[in-house]
Amino acid sequence: MDDEILKLFLEEAIEHLEGIENDILAIETMGEEVDSEVVNRVFRAIHTIKGGAGFFALNKIQELTHVAENLLDKIRHGEIAPNRGIIEVLLETIDVLLKLVTEPDNADEVEVFALVEALGKYTVVGAVVEVSLEIDLHKVFGLTEDILSKASLTERGGEHYFLLIFDLDKDLQDEGKTAADIREELEGVSFIIESETFEAGNSREEKLQNCFCLIIASIAEKEMLASFLSIASEQMILFDVDDLKETTAEAPAEVLVKSRQIEVIAPPVTQSTASKKETKKAASAKKK
Repeated sequence: MDDEILKLFLEEAIEHLEGIENDILAIETMGEEVDSEVVNRVFRAIHTIKGGAGFFALNKIQELTHVAENLLDKIRHGEIAPNRGIIEVLLETIDVLLKLVTEPDNADEVEVFALVEALGKYTVVGAVVEVSLEIDLHKVFGLTEDILSKASLTERGGEHYFLLIFDLDKDLQDEGKTAADIREELEGVSFIIESETFEAGNSREEKLQNCFCLIIASIAEKEMLASFLSIASEQMILFDVDDLKETTAEAPAEVLVKSRQIEVIAPPVTQSTASKKETKKAASAKKK
């Protein structure tokens, strides 16, 4: 019986996804004056699929539809105006979901992390640009491979290492939190290796001014930790112990960790998603 119900869910999911592709293309042409009925139709389809995925423990489908639903919710409430970049990531989401529901046995081979991250970024702002932020972990925090290896073996430590960055104003003061509150929240799910507050005007590390930063080791993965702390993934920089080099007085290690900062920009005016979709379909038809 369970197999029959799952099969029925997958068939209905395919119908939902194929039915809303044109709606997403239509949303692109609406700009800020979106038709709420069209957006709601897409939202309901994604919401329905998310519910079924949760029931059947189809984790990748559930994770992907969850962040897509959040983005669509902001669009339908006028918090975000859909642009070309948003439409493209939504269409890519539909393509990946179709692959997951048509080939459920091959779900392990489908990578969704980058797409989840992209959807999450657009949920924060209307458009995204990636900016490289390089932090020398040895120079700033005195990290070495030995320190990290020992941290992973502690009671609350683990093999996942993060640099967490909290803005002193936006993430702490505005939220009524202190650095001590953040430390207390983390102590139950991680081992805190190092923490430091970089006040505005601190010339020692210009890139981290007005921030409270922590280096932690945890058994929790990035998505789980971000959810627990209720912070954006952009505030969490995952790095690997293998990235650390041997450090000597003569040859200090240069350990650079890159994160992505978010900035609102106007999307470039290029070929529209709708026209690119038509070009793609025409090319496919020609091959046939």
